[in-house]
Amino acid sequence: MSWRDDVAAQVEGLRGGGSGHVRVNCPACPDRVGKLDFKHSLSVNMRNGWWKCHRCDYRGRLAGYGEDGFDDDDGWEDVEDEPGVEEPSDYHALPGRALSLERAREYLAGRGVSEQVMAEAKLGYALKGKHAGRIILPLLDHDDAWLGWVGRGIHQRVFPPSYTAQGMDRRRLFYNQRALTERGPGAALIVTEGPFDALRLWPNAVACMGKPTEDHIERLTICPRPVVVALDEP
Repeated sequence: MSWRDDVAAQVEGLRGGGSGHVRVNCPACPDRVGKLDFKHSLSVNMRNGWWKCHRCDYRGRLAGYGEDGFDDDDGWEDVEDEPGVEEPSDYHALPGRALSLERAREYLAGRGVSEQVMAEAKLGYALKGKHAGRIILPLLDHDDAWLGWVGRGIHQRVFPPSYTAQGMDRRRLFYNQRALTERGPGAALIVTEGPFDALRLWPNAVACMGKPTEDHIERLTICPRPVVVALDEP
């Protein structure tokens, strides 16, 4: 299968929502940068067919969007700036010692999350703004860069209680997805639905943030660790 065929197969049936963009794994990265892409670095504009990898700069266009003599070196033409992932309105690293964070620390302790895990998972708390009153749980890559985040309200005034950052494609990301390749103290990897279940099993667990999608399942099939699926009861 050619790189172009691989891209076409990954985006088949996708629309891209309001932005028109979808993100898939780049088939060219293994050759161009020497590493597989698991971060969905290749952005495809489903309105005009042009794609660009934000990691290795592989560019091209899907078939069926006009026969204009393009090839893989053609530009990323007529494409709007790709929308980014929403940032939390506020973030104070936990556990911290400030009295303003005490309620957040107590909430997490009540859910079985130790202060060591709070620090390792880089949990935070929003004191102000749109996301005030929420625990901030970042989704991190191997370099600790944020791929997105989810928020959990800790009191009844926060609605909805669970919040997913806008612009984050939760169908393809795992919470604590570094554990897919980084072996912790235990050999097996536990797959849960919710991030708090993964935190209780830290560092040997990932969360799908809901029921696993086909993209999640595909990623798990190439995980080098033994995988145990422990989803919520129906």
